Amino acid sequence: MGLLALASSVFADVKYSVVAFPENPANQIAVVVNGKPHRLQTIENTPVWSATVPGVSGSDAYYYAEVDSADKEIAREKFERRLSDVSKSATPNEFFGREQTFFPVPKLEQVFAGGRKNPSKIFDDTQIATMHFQVDAARFATMMENPHIKDLKAPKASLAFINADIIYTADDVKFSVSGNSSRMLEKVSLKASFPKTLPEGDLFSDRRNIKLRAEATDPSMMREMLYSKCLEKLGVLASEASWVRVYVNNKPQGLYLMMQDIEDDFIMNTIHQGTITNKTELGSLYQMTQAEAPMAYISDNAADYGEIYDTKFSMNVGKKEPGGKKDPKKNAERDAKKLERWITFMKDLHVFQSDNKDPVAYWSDKLELQSYLVAMVMEYLTGACDLFMRRGHNYAMYYNSKTSRYHFIPMDFDLTFNNCPKDRPNPELSYEKWVPEGAVRPLVTKLIYNNEIIKKEFEKVLFTVTKKLFNPRILFPLIDAYAQQIKAEVEWDSGVQRTTRTGVNFIENTVSFDVSINGPGNNKGSTKDVKETNKGSSKDVKDTNTGSTKDVKDTNTGSTEDVNDTNTGSTEDIDDTNTGSTEDIDDTNTGSTEDVTDTNTSSTRRAKDARKCKSKKTKGADRCRGRKSKGGRKCRSKKAKDADRCGGKKSKGGRKCRSKKAKGTDGCRTCKVKRADEGSVGMVEGIKPFIELRSKYILENFRKYENAV
Repeated sequence: MGLLALASSVFADVKYSVVAFPENPANQIAVVVNGKPHRLQTIENTPVWSATVPGVSGSDAYYYAEVDSADKEIAREKFERRLSDVSKSATPNEFFGREQTFFPVPKLEQVFAGGRKNPSKIFDDTQIATMHFQVDAARFATMMENPHIKDLKAPKASLAFINADIIYTADDVKFSVSGNSSRMLEKVSLKASFPKTLPEGDLFSDRRNIKLRAEATDPSMMREMLYSKCLEKLGVLASEASWVRVYVNNKPQGLYLMMQDIEDDFIMNTIHQGTITNKTELGSLYQMTQAEAPMAYISDNAADYGEIYDTKFSMNVGKKEPGGKKDPKKNAERDAKKLERWITFMKDLHVFQSDNKDPVAYWSDKLELQSYLVAMVMEYLTGACDLFMRRGHNYAMYYNSKTSRYHFIPMDFDLTFNNCPKDRPNPELSYEKWVPEGAVRPLVTKLIYNNEIIKKEFEKVLFTVTKKLFNPRILFPLIDAYAQQIKAEVEWDSGVQRTTRTGVNFIENTVSFDVSINGPGNNKGSTKDVKETNKGSSKDVKDTNTGSTKDVKDTNTGSTEDVNDTNTGSTEDIDDTNTGSTEDIDDTNTGSTEDVTDTNTSSTRRAKDARKCKSKKTKGADRCRGRKSKGGRKCRSKKAKDADRCGGKKSKGGRKCRSKKAKGTDGCRTCKVKRADEGSVGMVEGIKPFIELRSKYILENFRKYENAV
């Protein structure tokens, strides 16, 4: 028996399968085992090449190669493979040129109840799937060259979806450009809509509307995935996500994040957990279409709301009557009826008073309150600068007719985890300042800011989420695993030629993959690493005119922690740590950033003892373009009594600006930018440093909820 088993392992037949796109369509893919090539054949309508090779063992080394008609290798993998389990008689569906198919990913604990009960096989964060669309080349080219034309008719495509275990094909898939302002970017997001006629049990039957997010605004291409995974573990019903390689007509389009679009099928398999399969049984879904949709009541007249809210579908409103498209009056009546219930919700919010004796009960009858509070906690924790609190959009509201309550549904998470081009937050920013001053957000201000009972609930959730999820101990291993999984894909994506159209490159995409995750100097998100990256010790920092904790306070930054962080891009705190003028600063605390790095200087000239600024030498440690100031620093004009000035009128608190007075301890050249402690200017670069500093701030300032966790 033992000899038979040994013989079977030595002389087994092994089936090899690989996804590949030969450079020359006339060539084929072969697997080379023990130095001998074996041609593979494509599986119909897919880019999967496969064949069973007799007389080989699962322990034999092999690699894939592109070969010509004479079996000459045109291109080959630069490594050798082996089956991870030699007892297996088949490989998974591998990908040509990628050594690893599966990636170990840490499992996060569920923090709050809720979430999906029926996750889909297509969303697997331990591997990267491939989606290959075959579509009319001319129509696809027109679509990609004109992404701004939203009403361009979507071409129909055939799709092959392949991951390690699945080979799936479908026809009549609508293939289109997705998004709003992102249509102007060089790499645009895409959408695949499957026909409603898919049979029950089909792989995509309950995930018919798929978004392929380009992640063109995120150099790490990780933030949206990370945010989605956190929401899942916090019980918030949002789209599942996983990365896919996208090809069209055998040509690469790049790496995308596959997510489910917020449509009727999403509502059915998330909120209703598959208990509803007919759209007519659903409630009403309202999606915000404008740059700002603040949930502010205007009047009972639907026309007064313009096109702020798009009713994706609404209960008690059937199909358009015959001729409805030609009858503006009937259409207006129908649209008004759609919005009636939503206007009622906004009106309830409008009349709500903060002194309500039982606000939790009041709002729990109208809103899934816990889920909403968790969603707001995530927005604040991650510095989400393009979601509801900050911008008033990228969300939907679903009225569940079964419970008579609304569900807040967040979406589009690429500008999270401190990925904000113009208003990157201070990690120590209070949540009560994350809604911009003067912005209308009644669902935030009335419930969270002004009502002490709900505010307390929010703070409990904030502390709990930070303690159990949003901290380095929990998230850093996941971030590292994701980084290992996609780093090669991100590099590949950056070299893909998708279109001849010249689109917009997102301003922040000049940051590298590693810096976007770990911060400048390739630190790993540790305060110690940040400090050592900048100068290595408090003595070194002092030598560059930052000094010790005391010295930092003298220069209007407050703590050693701020020293570490001000070397990463806060124009205000950088100015406060002796850089002179915000004019000279470009997110690196160097002044003349192209020539000087990590030295806390503001010109390319050398300075004795630490610093010099475009004028005469200074004996102490600092100068800045002008006359001497008391406290060790020079600015452009008159003396500054404390430690900081900036060439203009005085401000209360020790700093000058060029124009109007600044009330706090900080200002700026035009006073148009808010203080850094109000979250306008970035304090740190990178996902990890921000998580570390934000979580530390929360855990230190909300300890009173320790026993509630």
